Amino acid sequence: MDAVERRIATLWPELTERQRRLLLGAEARELGWGGVSVVARVAGVARSTVTLAVAELDQPAVLAEGRSRSDWKDVDMTADDPIAALQGRLPRHWHLLDGLRGVVRGDERWRWFEVGCSLGAGEGDELSDADVAIGYVDMTDVDELEAAARSVAASIGPPIDMIVHRMDGWPEDVCRVAAEHDDGVQLDLVMMPAPQRHGLPDRTIAIVDKDGQLVNPYVSRSSQPPSPEVAREWVFLFLGWWALSAADKYVARRSWFEATEALAEARKLALRLFATGRGVPYPLYGLVSLLDFPPFEVPDGLADTYCTPSHPPGVVAALRAARISCAARPRAPHVDSARTWTRRWPRSRPIDSPSAEDVAE
Repeated sequence: MDAVERRIATLWPELTERQRRLLLGAEARELGWGGVSVVARVAGVARSTVTLAVAELDQPAVLAEGRSRSDWKDVDMTADDPIAALQGRLPRHWHLLDGLRGVVRGDERWRWFEVGCSLGAGEGDELSDADVAIGYVDMTDVDELEAAARSVAASIGPPIDMIVHRMDGWPEDVCRVAAEHDDGVQLDLVMMPAPQRHGLPDRTIAIVDKDGQLVNPYVSRSSQPPSPEVAREWVFLFLGWWALSAADKYVARRSWFEATEALAEARKLALRLFATGRGVPYPLYGLVSLLDFPPFEVPDGLADTYCTPSHPPGVVAALRAARISCAARPRAPHVDSARTWTRRWPRSRPIDSPSAEDVAE
């Protein structure tokens, strides 16, 4: 058991999420009877996670005609069907994607169909949303587009609830459907003009591609480091007087809910900066990207900046921890200084590694 623990502790920070699962599965299989429980206890994960990891060892990971762009993770695929591996591992998600595939193939208005995020990166689990996009042609009316989007979402079974809307700044020819189906799978569907997609984004699988628009890789702007102007804004809003001074103000007023909100905003900006400094893709998404991409690190002391408004002393302590974290402020707020600032942040720690307090307890 000590050898298993040493191997997991040594390899864990260097592995992708899928590689971590394969490590857990391999260790459990090597131990034989009772191995699932032992590995779950050593790694600090649920037994169900290790059980699925053992099953995943027998699933091929072949990059073939289905095409996947995943620069940072492996994606399970077979030669003829890019989502076949999901049928046994995530049957509810497979059923949804397979149903949508049939709808797209059967309607000439729909030109391509892709799945992204956790499912597209081969990291999905039972709780994952189905984040998909469909490219369309021959529709110019907004009402027609929204009606078609509802029809597509309902084609795989009547949803419990559904909304069609647009995110801030989206044009009228792009819409999003958020739907909850009775089997518990949540569908996040984006409908957009097919010509707007100039390739296949990373961490995405092309399920249908009638015109070959998803053949070439496409690097989205959000995956890149921020511009100097945007980085300056993050640095100013977090490290300047704005975010933390707002939290100070609300503490002085004993408005604990507003203080907690201001602190959360400061933390969000700080994590974007930390991700930028670490060279992590999609730094705009802050904590999410730090959890999803190597080196899988979060700032040491991050947990100390969380609090609940029902415990005022905790709010004060969290604000104090945030102030300590930003003590070393760069003089020139741009991308390079963001990298400098994150190097000065108190040392980072691998995700899931125990803190000194955890060990003491």
